[in-house]
Amino acid sequence: MSNRVFGDEFRNHWNERLKSMRIIGFIVSIALIAIGITCIFVPMLSVNLMHYIFASVLLASGIFYIVNYFTVKSAFRSGGYLAMAIIQVIISLILFFSPSVVTIEILAFMLAFEMLVSGIDALSIGVKVGSGMAVFVGIMNIAMAVILFISPFAFLYAFVIIMPVYMIVRGVSLLSECIVAKTR
Repeated sequence: MSNRVFGDEFRNHWNERLKSMRIIGFIVSIALIAIGITCIFVPMLSVNLMHYIFASVLLASGIFYIVNYFTVKSAFRSGGYLAMAIIQVIISLILFFSPSVVTIEILAFMLAFEMLVSGIDALSIGVKVGSGMAVFVGIMNIAMAVILFISPFAFLYAFVIIMPVYMIVRGVSLLSECIVAKTR
C-alpha cells in the first residue's frame, strides 16, 4: 500500500470513528479522574473496592479493544492492542472471581506484562505519529511494568498509591487527546 493510499485510508477511518471515540474517551477519562481522586482521599475504600472498580474498568476496556480490533480495517489493527485487551479481560475475570489476597502476585505479573505490551505499543505508535503524550504514556507503562516485575508485592502499593495517581494522569492525558482530536 503506497503512503498516499494509506494516508487517505487513515484519514477516512479517522474521520468516521472520531465522534464516537471522542464521546467514549470523554466518559472514560472523567471516570478515571474521578476514581483516582476518590481513591486518594478515601484510601480504606480504595483498598476494599479498588479491585472491583479496577476489574470493571479493565473488563470494559478489554471488551472495547477486542470489539474495536475486529471492527476496524485490517491496515489499522494492532496486535499489541488485541493482546492487551485479552490480558485485560483475563485479569478482570481473576479479580472478579478470586479473593484479591490469593491473586496479588499472579495478578501483579499479569498486569506487569499487560502494561509492558501496552507501553511498547503506545511508545511505538507515539514515535510513529509524533505524539509526545503517547510516548509519555508508553514510557510510564513500561516503568510501572518493570517495578511490578521486580517487586510483585509493590502491587499493593500500586493499588493504594500509584494506581490512583496513574488513573488521574491517564484520565487527563485521554481527556487532552479527546479535546485536540480533529477531523483531518
